[in-house]
Amino acid sequence: MNQKKLNAWAQPLLQHLKQMEEIAKSSPGDSTMLRRLEDMAASLPSPDWTALADDLSSMMETSAADEIHTHVTALVAHMAAFGPIENAVRKIEQKAPVVSALRTRELARVPLDLRDRGQFSAGVESIRVMANIQAKLLASIGQKRELLANGKEAYVSRDSFIRDMQLIAREEGLDTGKGNVLTNIAGERRLGLIYDMQTQSARGYARWKLDNDADALAVMPAWRLTDSTARNPRGDWAQRWARAGSAVGWSGASRTAFVALKTSPIWAKLSRFGTPWPPFDYGSTRDLEDVWRDEAEQLGLVKHSEKLEPVAEKNFNADLEASVADWRPDQLSTLKLAFGDQVAEKKGRIVWQPDLIGKLTADILDNGLDRPFDNKRFKGRTANLGVATDAAMRTASSGDVDISGMKMVITPDTVYHMLDRHGEGREKDKSQRPLTNIDIECIPHVWRMPDRVVRDGSGVRFEKDIIGRTQIVNFERYKDGVFMPVSVRVKY
Repeated sequence: MNQKKLNAWAQPLLQHLKQMEEIAKSSPGDSTMLRRLEDMAASLPSPDWTALADDLSSMMETSAADEIHTHVTALVAHMAAFGPIENAVRKIEQKAPVVSALRTRELARVPLDLRDRGQFSAGVESIRVMANIQAKLLASIGQKRELLANGKEAYVSRDSFIRDMQLIAREEGLDTGKGNVLTNIAGERRLGLIYDMQTQSARGYARWKLDNDADALAVMPAWRLTDSTARNPRGDWAQRWARAGSAVGWSGASRTAFVALKTSPIWAKLSRFGTPWPPFDYGSTRDLEDVWRDEAEQLGLVKHSEKLEPVAEKNFNADLEASVADWRPDQLSTLKLAFGDQVAEKKGRIVWQPDLIGKLTADILDNGLDRPFDNKRFKGRTANLGVATDAAMRTASSGDVDISGMKMVITPDTVYHMLDRHGEGREKDKSQRPLTNIDIECIPHVWRMPDRVVRDGSGVRFEKDIIGRTQIVNFERYKDGVFMPVSVRVKY
């Protein structure tokens, strides 16, 4: 074996792991140390396992990769006991793939609750792009492998995310031809920004949940906004801090330093996105570091004997609710003009239609597919996904299928049976990928914008290229004027 080649292949990864080990040994076991280790684990170099293909057999190659990642997984598992990895994954999982022609400035006016729970990008109207972004971000945050075109598996890295999404965007005809600019969804800068912002936000949320614990608040009750690490730092943060502080009456925040209690509303006001965790703006490198209680007391943010209550999550959830609570019917119509049937009203509250289905799917999985399905528990959670769109009717008519005036509903029972037949560990057809939550969430998109519609026995089969190769949804006539999806499969 070529030892020089082996060393060149493995050295960056081993050096990274050694740095993580030194941090774990030399730093106090606080949340700042955990955050540093989590960031390093997330940015772990991902060597090309095939680089040594001439020297290593396939079995040895896989073994080498598994051996290194075993140590990484052990470290991540240790951190998971504190919740950051699990919470970061859950934050991404909560997002529903959504498409929109709105630009960034217009999206900023969408209610905070919808922005926080939607996976969309300015001007991207391809569900294939948005669903794949969602799936790959989940795999990356969760340190999971994905199946490659050559039949091998690999972890999702920033580079592989950009490469794969560029290919999909170009296949969808979304490359503007303007090169590597932020307005081009096929450009490296735009895709890199999406990856960085989404992964940083998920980890920021996880750290925010970890640090807003009663015990953590007692010892390190505040955060400091760190200096920028950008080559050309923005010079307006002092003004932004002053505006945010004034907006919240300097509640729990210092006027003389970039320091505030973790429970202070200043963090959400400071953020361009309305979320109290970093990143606070597009491309911002400013982070948070823990501030010990003695410094927080010296700054007058907390009294010596004062006990801080962990109310940050409760307050933020209240802000989410409030952001959609006062929307009038005419404003809902405005959202529907922008998003169509992707937005719905449920019990007087505006929600993403895919999000309703995603939560239903998650609840069914949490209930356990091995248990008999309990219709009573899920009573009233049927989703009406609206009548067939003009685009769907045109596609159907080309296959000599008439769906004009038909509407589609999805019931808890149908979701259960889809997962029971084709879910993780249950799919028997090797040409089909096991269903994920995202596949179920994408049913409305298949219904609205199918690539193909054909007759299939007594029903109708809708097909759309999304994740994998083709997502197939079989609909049967439920009653006059109503279709119901009875089967969902994803073909490789």
